[in-house]
Amino acid sequence: TILTNPNNTHIFRDIKTIKFREVISETDGVKVVEVHQMGEVRVLWKRNEYVTQLRVTEDSNAQKIAFELLKSDVLSKFNGEWKLSGSLDSSGKVTTVSALEQDVLPQGMPPWL
Repeated sequence: TILTNPNNTHIFRDIKTIKFREVISETDGVKVVEVHQMGEVRVLWKRNEYVTQLRVTEDSNAQKIAFELLKSDVLSKFNGEWKLSGSLDSSGKVTTVSALEQDVLPQGMPPWL
């Protein structure tokens, strides 16, 4: 799928490249992956590159993907999960509904924000 594609840089606009991706474990429909990615952020005319390491848990049984920040140049917190579910639209066709919950805190911000 789009979310679990090892090279999903063309999907997420802030990710430039995947530097490293390693499957840590895979059992009973649950895969744990460590991902090191390089991104870019623009503020006005200035561009900055940054590196982020994530632990991603892909649970095909529960149809969810959780992510946890391991290390980052620009973030002190970046955790959350994507959940996918099926739904019927008004014509009776099955569609996929995706939901994203995440906690994001840039470095240097007070933790109580």
